[in-house]
Amino acid sequence: MSQENVEIVRRLVDAWNRQDPEAVLAPIHPEGEYVNAPAAVEPGTRRGHDEIVAVMRKQWEILSNPLLEIDRLDDRGDEIITVARVSRTMPGSDARISNPIVFSWKFRDGKLIRLEQLGGGANFPDALKAAGLSEWAMSQENVEIVKAAIAATNRGDWDAVISYAAPNCRWDASRDLGEWRGVYETPEGVRRALEGFYGLWESWRIEIDELIEVGEETVVTRQTGSFRGRDGIEVTTRTNWVWRFRDGAGTEFTSYPSWNEALEAAGLAE
Repeated sequence: MSQENVEIVRRLVDAWNRQDPEAVLAPIHPEGEYVNAPAAVEPGTRRGHDEIVAVMRKQWEILSNPLLEIDRLDDRGDEIITVARVSRTMPGSDARISNPIVFSWKFRDGKLIRLEQLGGGANFPDALKAAGLSEWAMSQENVEIVKAAIAATNRGDWDAVISYAAPNCRWDASRDLGEWRGVYETPEGVRRALEGFYGLWESWRIEIDELIEVGEETVVTRQTGSFRGRDGIEVTTRTNWVWRFRDGAGTEFTSYPSWNEALEAAGLAE
């Protein structure tokens, strides 16, 4: 029954994205409840098919081109927890904005009996904790630090980069090639190394190609770097990093020659 419930969740999300009210209602019990968080679009509790489809129509009307995408699904038998993103387009633009959101889906006899939004947006960390996903909440904070640090690197904002580092941080580039191969310690040591390396280039941009969270304290990334030298020569690099965190700060950043070596160092296998 558990796998059947998982499929119901996926079908219902797909139906919501298609704005298909009949398909949305099909797996919902006639006495089912839909509970929206206080800060959500159309908050409150709805009971029965008529009230549920009415509020969903209202959501489709308010949100421009809405899209719900599941990032994580926890199968707990008669209850499923989903961590997702709901996005919409901006007025007069194709650009999309999104917010994270957590749902609890409860089932009885193969039907959805209660769908509850536990929270999202600014309340997302609290919603994760309410769902028993505190570990995932911490790993999400680390992911955001990784993204912010790379964005700061692309701006050349070294103050911002080292603001995410612990006082005893360590950048291990001992496996790299070239004159910048080495190990750099403390935020100031890391800053000097970054300034020295990136200062050689006219411009640069780092793009994350793949990111994997490993428990509460480790993130693995594979990225592509595009560099333009002061002589106009352009260079593309592909690098693999393991980021380690403690108490919301980066403690160790290690570069590996290959993706498999980075995964192995993080305790994973490909």
